Order: sequence, then C-alpha cells, then structure tokens
Amino acid sequence: MSETTARALVMNPLRAVLGRPAIALLAGAVVLGQLVTILPIPFIVSRIFDDAIPNGDRTDLVRSGVLVILLFVVGAISTFLVQSHMAVVAQGITRAARERLMERVHELSLADVRRRGHHDLFDLLVLETDRIAGAISITLTQVVPAIVLTVGLSVVLVFIDWVLFLVTAAFAPVMIGLNWMLTTMLRRRLEHLNEARRRHNAGVHRILSTFPLARVSGAERPEQDRQRGLIGELESSSVRWTVLSALNRASQQSIVIASALVTLIVGGLRVIDGAISLGTLFSFYAGIALLRPSLDRVVQARPTLTAGRVAAQRFDEFFAAADPLPWNGASDIDFTGRIAVDAVEFAYRPDTTVVGPVSFVLEPGELTVLTGPNGSGKSTLVDLLCGFHRPTCGSITVEGIPMDEVDVASLRRRTGVVFQDPYLLEDSIDANLRFGAVHASDEDIELGCRLAMFDEILSSLPQGGETVLGSTDHTLSGGQAQRLAIARALGRRPSLLLLDEPTNHLDVLTLERVLANLRSLDPAPAVVVVTHDQRVIEAADLLIELPHPDFRVRGMEPTVTRRADA
Repeated sequence: MSETTARALVMNPLRAVLGRPAIALLAGAVVLGQLVTILPIPFIVSRIFDDAIPNGDRTDLVRSGVLVILLFVVGAISTFLVQSHMAVVAQGITRAARERLMERVHELSLADVRRRGHHDLFDLLVLETDRIAGAISITLTQVVPAIVLTVGLSVVLVFIDWVLFLVTAAFAPVMIGLNWMLTTMLRRRLEHLNEARRRHNAGVHRILSTFPLARVSGAERPEQDRQRGLIGELESSSVRWTVLSALNRASQQSIVIASALVTLIVGGLRVIDGAISLGTLFSFYAGIALLRPSLDRVVQARPTLTAGRVAAQRFDEFFAAADPLPWNGASDIDFTGRIAVDAVEFAYRPDTTVVGPVSFVLEPGELTVLTGPNGSGKSTLVDLLCGFHRPTCGSITVEGIPMDEVDVASLRRRTGVVFQDPYLLEDSIDANLRFGAVHASDEDIELGCRLAMFDEILSSLPQGGETVLGSTDHTLSGGQAQRLAIARALGRRPSLLLLDEPTNHLDVLTLERVLANLRSLDPAPAVVVVTHDQRVIEAADLLIELPHPDFRVRGMEPTVTRRADA
C-alpha cells in the first residue's frame, strides 16, 4: 500500500493493476478478446432478421445461428478468463493491503492499542479487512469488466440506431440519481449495522471474560438478558440493511425494465415509419440483452462496494488519529543494561502526574527494586524503561546516549520483560520459549530454562518442548507459567531484565534462587523487579519507593536509596 490510504485503494484498485505493466497488458488483452466475441452478435442478429429469414435462406440462417452460439461460448470462456485473472490480481492486491495494514498496526503506540481495546482492533483488522478485500475483489472481477463491456456495447448500440440509444440513455440520470440516494442510505444504514455488530461482539467478549465471575455470582440470567437485547439490535440493523440492499437491486432493475419497454415502443414506431428495419430493432434489443448482465453486476456490487468504502474510511480515520511513536532514533548501540533516568515525570493528562520526578541509574549486574502502593506508577515506570512512553519532563539516556537517538527496537531486542500476568501462546512450549527470540541458539534457550528453573518442569512433561499449551491435557499452573515467561525472557540473553510483580504467581524462595542465578552470569544483566515482598526489597542494590497517589498530590516525591551492603 506504501502511503496509499485504504479508502483510495478501494476507490481505485485499477491504479494497482496499471502500476504493473505485464499484468495490465495481459488483462487488457483478455478483455479485448471478450469484446471481440460479444460485439459482433447484434450485427449477426440483424442479418438474420433482415436477410436470412425474409429471403428464406436456411443455410445462412443456420450458419448465422451457429456463429452466434460459438461467439457465446468463446465469450463465456473469455469472461471466465477475465474473472479468473482479475481474481488473482485482486488477491495479490488484497494481500499487499493486509500486510501493509498489519505493518501499520505494529507502528501504533502502546497508548493507542490500550485506548482502542483488543476486541475493537480485532474487528478492525479482521472483519473490516474482509470487507475491504471483498470490495477490491468485486471491483476487479465484476465491476471493471462490466464497465468495459458496457462502453463497447454502447458504441455498438449508437452505431445500430442513435435515436434508440438516446431513448435508452435518457434513463441514465434517473438511475444515477437513485443510485446516489440509495448509496447514501446504504452508507448510513451500514454505520448503524457496524455499531450493532461492535456492541454485540463486545457483549460476547464480556461474557467470555467474566464467565467465572458470572457463574459464582449467579449473574447468568441478567447477562443473558443483556446479550439478548444486543442480539435483537443486531437483528434489527441486519434486517434494515438487507431490505435496503434488496430495494437497491429492485429499483435499479425496474429502471432497466422500464427503459427497455419504452425503447420497444419507440423502436416499434420507427419500424412502422420505415426509419429502421425489424432486424435493426431486434439487433438493438440483442445488444440490450447482452448489456443487461453487466448492469446487473454493477448494481449487485453496490452494497459490497459501500461496505468496503465504509471499512476503509474507518481504517483511515483510526490511523489518522493515532499518536506518533514516542521515540524515533536510529542508533544501534552496544547495550550493557546501563540506563540513566534524570528528573523524569510522566502524566497521561496534563493535570495528573503519574510518575516522578524521579532520578536513578540502572547498572549491569545490579538488582533494582521498584516498590510502592497500588496506583503509585510502578508499571508506568516500567513502560517508560521499555520506551513505550515519552516522559513529560526530564530525560532518559542509554549508555550515555539520549533516548531520542537510540533505535528503541534494537534496545528491546536486548531487553527481557515479564509482565504481571504472563502472556502465553496457545502453541508448543518451544514456540513460547522462542517467541521474540527466533535467532536464539538452542544453548541460549536451555540456559534460560536452567536460570528460571523451568528445565525441571520441562523434563517432567512426556512431550517436553513439543507440549502444546491451552489444550485440556496440558495447562500450566500460575507459577509454572511465570517460570516459562522468565525462561523466555532469559533465552534472549538480555542486558536488562524487567520483572513486574513476579511474586504474584511465583513464591519468594524460587524468585530468590532465580535472582541468585542471574548474579552468577558473566556479564550479568541489570535486573529491575517490581514487588512488595520485603525479602526481595532487602536484597536490592537500588531501592526506588514510589509514594501513594494521594501523597504525591501533596508534593511527596519518590525516594531512591542505593545500598552498599545489599
């Protein structure tokens, strides 16, 4: 997609085709072949009714009839080739669009992802992408060939009788005006349908995420009633969209039929007046008959095109409103784990400071502990160290280099992070261990497992690293999952290890053994642990205590203590 917007891609997918000369040339040749087979048919029909039948020439009649049949067969083959070729092209364009959209998702800031919510992003990336793909496909396989054939047949109809063509064309403004009105209504109705789908999907997500709570609270019936209401809203919106789509098709077809009847009357009068022959009238109607399927395809494509354009508009609006990435440096530095935080403050809103001001230096081989009450900003400070946010005030330097100049992506590849609730894939244990560390050696992965004491758990499983998590037979306890997450982080051979509340799932003795293992490494990483546990706090080389939010409002600042005897 390069810098092309999703809406522009749906509106003009031909640009992508014309940008590839070989594909455009082949598509043009196939479409031209289709025109060559279809356009002679009205003239052959005229010959049959003006010459063969009046002259009683059976041979000419049979020859002309066989020729029409052959042209229809060849035209059908050409149509198949056109649609098949365009379908391949459409899938290629759609694939490129999906890949670019996914790239743009990975360019989002963490704040954008959290603000939007996972199920909304899922709808955007899956459902809306499917609608964009449908619009691109139907444009190239149905609409474009139909327009090309319509133009060619219109030229033939003008040549046959320009008066009848003007009579038929007089209905075009009515069709265009009605089409514009219905498109506006379809777009508005589709927005309502999308909102109903979003609410329904959010309701399903709520049921699944709160299932244990609803069961233990006896809230199944109220939740069912709530979701039943959302299902009713979705049904109502779907019915209105379906009825309006059917009205669109019926109205357009009615205009086509009305134009055909008026053309028949005018044509009949011209035959009576001797202005045209009966064969000319029949040949004009043959051209109209050949034109009808093309017009039908364009009309039937309208709801799909409208859905694709609305979906593309949602994409463009979302990415246009996205926050810029907090850091855009390009220097790939030799990172040892040394980070200096100088008078850093951070606020999500201008009137509310979440962290700071705080100053400290992380050193390789040292254990830094972040502690403080809930809401004091511990996880936010971890996010700042990961480069997820830019400080509101103060500065962060890495190995003495300002964060603005550092390639944060390369920095993260040398950082291991274990969140409060470990993220595990519904995949094999090996796949989980190598997530984000695809280039790690087997020795690195084995070392990470030993340091995290996950190796003993791994050896107890019959299938070892091939054990698939998430199945009914293979689930890990909270502590085992935490060890796996730590092993995954250590398999990267990180220079900086961040552990956010590891004692939520891991007992203190195990954590102390893991930390002792880390101190034995050469070189040892800088380790940051977020915890309330007193035994871990006492082992810290650097202790950072964050105040309660209420005290922070009164001017109390974080305290930083370096312990020489830790």
